[in-house]
Amino acid sequence: MVYTVQPPQPCRESLDKEELTRIAEICLKHNVRVISDEIWRDIVFKDYKFTPFSSLSKEVEDITITCFSPTKTFNIAGLQASFVQFPRKEELEAFENELSILDIRRNNAFSLVAIEAGYRKGEDWLNALLDYIEANYNFLRKIYRRKYSKDKGYKARRYLSCMVGF
Repeated sequence: MVYTVQPPQPCRESLDKEELTRIAEICLKHNVRVISDEIWRDIVFKDYKFTPFSSLSKEVEDITITCFSPTKTFNIAGLQASFVQFPRKEELEAFENELSILDIRRNNAFSLVAIEAGYRKGEDWLNALLDYIEANYNFLRKIYRRKYSKDKGYKARRYLSCMVGF
């Protein structure tokens, strides 16, 4: 099994379609299942494109379990709203059975209303959020470049600067 986090960090860049396709080819060749954690899928800067892993092809969709949630997008983590997409009905049924046994089915009336409101009416808010985070990121990037211009570890600090940008 391969576990991917896509985008690999919140708000900056996402693996491109070619990179994802290469991962998918390897998984298909070796009959490996994929769990694709896409919780940050909506928090990607405008100059980057997010590609859902399972969208690459029908064959890739058939080997992929996708986890996603609007909790990061609309700041509703306390409402415990998340989803898992399975390619086969029997996998979904087994998963739901395990959740029932553990009594951890979490979506509730509040989370369902918040999810719908966010996706139906939250586009302006999300765009403003992305602009705000990107402005903070660019501000911190200027500071890092000035202070660490010769530092080879600059790229690794993007994640930290993004989180500070929040």
